[in-house]
Amino acid sequence: MDNKNAKYVNSAYGSYKHLTTLGLADATGEYFSISESIGVDVSLSGPPLHVGKSTIESALGFSLSAEVNVAITKNSRPLQKGESIIVDYRFKNYKYKVVQACTIHMDG
Repeated sequence: MDNKNAKYVNSAYGSYKHLTTLGLADATGEYFSISESIGVDVSLSGPPLHVGKSTIESALGFSLSAEVNVAITKNSRPLQKGESIIVDYRFKNYKYKVVQACTIHMDG
C-alpha cells in the first residue's frame, strides 16, 4: 500500500463545544490567555482491512493512534472593564478513502 491507495475525500467541521468562560476583566485594556490540551480520537471504519496499521499510517502520512492531543493557545484582544470571554472550539474532521488491493503472483 502506498500514497496512491489513500485518497483525501473531504473535510467537515464538527459542532462547537464550550471550553470555558474567562472574566470578568478587572481593568480596561486587560488581556486573557488560554492554553488547553484536548484529546481527539482517530478511527477507521468500513470492512476489515487485511494490512497492518503501520502500513495504513504510512500511506496516509499520519498516525492512527487511539488519541491525539491538540493544544489550543489563544490571547484575547484588549478587553473593557467587566467584559468576559467565552471560549468555544470545534474540530475539523478529515476523511480519507483507503483502497485495499490484493495481488497474486503465480509462477509457471
